[in-house]
Amino acid sequence: MKLEKVIFPEDGNLESIERWAFFNNDKLHTVVVPHKFKSFGVGTFYSCDSLSTLVIYNETPPSGATGLFYDGYNQGFLNKPDVSFVVYVPDAAVSIYRNSAWGMYTIRPISQIDN
Repeated sequence: MKLEKVIFPEDGNLESIERWAFFNNDKLHTVVVPHKFKSFGVGTFYSCDSLSTLVIYNETPPSGATGLFYDGYNQGFLNKPDVSFVVYVPDAAVSIYRNSAWGMYTIRPISQIDN
């Protein structure tokens, strides 16, 4: 069984997602992580071809941006989704994310999720 959405409560206690947590889940399209979230493991979303939306409620960018789609073994082997991938962040933190390692992705304010 493959999940399509993984939504952690905005005020939840999740701080990290380990490497390859969602490996090869071609059904996953949305992931939401809470305010306290701090890090993504290498390859968290490797081979998640349908992932289009990542919502991060933390105003401080979590670590792991550059390794989200890496396989963890081959340096530089990137397997980004076939669809447009957008990272939604707190409105006040958009420029912080765009000027960090997260700037390699499309960054939009959370207020635009339904737009």
